[in-house]
Amino acid sequence: KMESQMNFNVAKEPRGFIKFIQIFMAILAFATTCGFSSYTQFKVDCKPTPKQETLRFAYPFRISSEHEIPKFICNETDKTPKLSLYGDFAAPSQFYVFVGVMCFLYCLAALVLYFFFSHVYAEDPRAPKADLIITIVFAVLWFISSTAWADGVTKLKEYTSSNRIFFEVDECHPVRHKGFCSPISEPGFAGLDISLICGFTNMFLWAASVWFIWKETP
Repeated sequence: KMESQMNFNVAKEPRGFIKFIQIFMAILAFATTCGFSSYTQFKVDCKPTPKQETLRFAYPFRISSEHEIPKFICNETDKTPKLSLYGDFAAPSQFYVFVGVMCFLYCLAALVLYFFFSHVYAEDPRAPKADLIITIVFAVLWFISSTAWADGVTKLKEYTSSNRIFFEVDECHPVRHKGFCSPISEPGFAGLDISLICGFTNMFLWAASVWFIWKETP
C-alpha cells in the first residue's frame, strides 16, 4: 500500500539536494533561450537620403520565414522582389527547450517521491532503478541538445551578421558596391552564450546525479 510519509531529510542527501540545483539550471537554460531577442541594423547610402534596415529575430529563430528584405533598398517599390534570409534554427532551439522543461517537471516529480514516499523508494527496488535509468537518459539528452544548440547558435551568429546580409542585398554586395552599406548595430548573443553554458552545466549535473542515485540502487 502506497501511503505518504513525509521525510524532508532527503534534501540533505546529495540525490535530493542536487535536484534543487537541477531545477534552477533547467529554468535558466530554457528561459534564456525562450526570452532571447536581438537585431541587426545597417545603413544603406542611398541618394539623396540614406536608409536604415533593422532585422529583428527571436525564439524559435526561424530566420528564413520571419524576415524578408528588399533586393533593391534604395529603389524599393511595391514590385521590388523580396529576399528571404537563410537559416531555420527552430529544431535545435525547440529540442533544447523541450529537454529543459521535461527535466524541470521530472525534478519536481522526483522531489515529491523523495519527500513524501521515501519509504517506497527505500523498499521497492523498482523506484531507484527507474530513477537511475531516467537520470541517465536526461544526461544523454542534455549532451545531445546542448551540442546541437551550440552548432545552431554558431550558425545563427554567422547568418544574422551584417557582413552576411550584405551578400543578399544588391546595393550592399561587398564586391559590386563596396562601402555602400555600413553596419549600425550588430546583434548581441550574451543571452544565448549563457544558455549554452547552462546546457552543458546541466549535462554535468545529471551525469553527477547518476552516481548519487547509483548508490541507492540495489
